[in-house]
Amino acid sequence: MVFLNSIGRGKRLGSSDVDPAVQRIRDRIQPGQRYAMEFNWDGQDTGHIVVLERPRKGGGNNIIVIDPQTGTKRTIERYMGKKIDLRTLAIYRIDHLELNPGTVSDLMRARPR
Repeated sequence: MVFLNSIGRGKRLGSSDVDPAVQRIRDRIQPGQRYAMEFNWDGQDTGHIVVLERPRKGGGNNIIVIDPQTGTKRTIERYMGKKIDLRTLAIYRIDHLELNPGTVSDLMRARPR
């Protein structure tokens, strides 16, 4: 796991800190790779997790954020405009991992509403 919060350790980050965070993500993710990104919402005690993809198509220039909870896709630049507490931002590579068969059945089980 790569924590990206060293750009503002110990202080609340403003919008001017988003560009360095995006650049650090761009520097880490290579074309064809997939990462998960986790963070807390700014000013809240809750967080979120999304998938980052850098497709080879188009020269691998764009990093796409896929939010499986909402089904939306956005560029990293557009997504980072949200109210994210950058101190909590972390990414980790997931495209080389295999699912644990014992866990998959639990994840696929329907939950009562």
